[in-house]
Parts: sequence; structure tokens; C-alpha cells
Amino acid sequence: MALRLFYEDEHLAVVEKPSGVLVHPTPMSRQKTFLDELRQYFGSTDALSSPRASGARLVHRLDRGTSGIMIVARTPAAEAKLQDSFRDRTIKKGYIALVFGSTPKTFEVHEPIGEVQGHPGKWDVVANGKQSHTFFETAWSSNDFSLLRVKPISGRTHQIRIHTTWQGFPIVGDPWYPGTYVPVTPWQRYLFDSAKRLCLHAYHIEFVHPILGARMKFWCPPPDSFLDIVRTISTAPVEGGISDASRA
Repeated sequence: MALRLFYEDEHLAVVEKPSGVLVHPTPMSRQKTFLDELRQYFGSTDALSSPRASGARLVHRLDRGTSGIMIVARTPAAEAKLQDSFRDRTIKKGYIALVFGSTPKTFEVHEPIGEVQGHPGKWDVVANGKQSHTFFETAWSSNDFSLLRVKPISGRTHQIRIHTTWQGFPIVGDPWYPGTYVPVTPWQRYLFDSAKRLCLHAYHIEFVHPILGARMKFWCPPPDSFLDIVRTISTAPVEGGISDASRA
């Protein structure tokens, strides 16, 4: 895969992850991961004894099907401070999601998320889960589909996917979390059956540089694989909604 960089210095990099690529290795997959690609580009992380050792270190993740912008630490010092920033929720992230149904102008979901017993790797709303909070704003909507601007307040596994489904608006192309949703119209049925990717994209990230102290903001336009799906619905209104969402 071709690595796309938005920013790079000796401490960190801001990169774009493609859809369909695992961020890190799992026991159930041997395919090349995004972390493999990062390490190949930036160099090995074996020499961890030096505080200036170069390499690639993940400080957050995106689901396999999700595309978009990520921060990668290049030194142990940057890694530790970025992890603190994510834990303290001082890093702002924004996503775009294409979902089934006509959504309200704004809505929020506060539902606890935890791993589903008997289904390794699958998470859902469970009574004893960790408290989770997601804010949604509609950028464009029709009777069949809506384009959402999404701000996750907490950072649970599969949080956006679970919370959209819980609210009755599953993300187009999500094979794991369609919930009990049943497509009603021909357009909905078409994308329910044929969407080739998860229509969730991390388009914005804002943070304070862990070493230099500068406030940094980056935007990542949706890739063609995302746009090709929304173009099957309507070109001008949906792409206008994407542009509006990306500028926010």
C-alpha cells in the first residue's frame, strides 16, 4: 500500500489509513498490517532503550474497515505524552459516517459498551460495560440515508458503529453491527447488500504537539472508495454535505 503522510517530524507523523487494512496484528490474521507498513517506512522500533529511538508506535487505532487520519508516535517520549492526551481526552477527533435512515439534526448516545460473551472481538451495549458517549450531527439527510458528522467523546472499541446501530441508524457497509435493521426501499436494499466498505471515515484530528507544544489540526478528505458509494445515492447534495462536514 502507498503510505500517505500529512505531516512528519522527528517526534511524530500524521498519516492516512486505508479502509480494509488491519492496524496491528491479531491472532486470527497473518496479513500485512498498517503497523508493518509504518515500521517499514519509519524504521524499526527494536532499539527502545534510547529515548530518541526512531520508529513507529501506535497511540490509537481505527477499525479495519474505517479509513482516515491517525497520529503515529516516533519516539518513546512522544508516545507516552500522546497516550496521556488520549487518556485525558484532550485530542479532538471527527468522523464522517453514511448511515441508513433519516436522522435528527443532532442527537447523542450515552450507552455502556463491553465485549459480548461468547463472541471474541465483538462489542455491544451491555449493562456492565464502560460508559460511552458519542455526539452526532446531520450534515445531509434523505428519506433513505443520512450523512453524519460524528464526535466520539469517549473512545471505546467499535463505539461509533455500536451507537449508530443502537439509535436505529446502522452504518452502510457494516457487516458486524447491522442490528435488527431491515432495509425498506430499493436504494437501501441495494447498499445493504452491495456496499464494498464500511462507510466510516476519520476526517479530522486536533491536538497539541507532545514535544513542541504547538496546536495542530489536520483534515483528511474521504477516499474514492467512500465517495463512490455515496455517489450511487445522489452526487451534488451528498458531496456538498461531505464538504460541509469536512470544514467543521
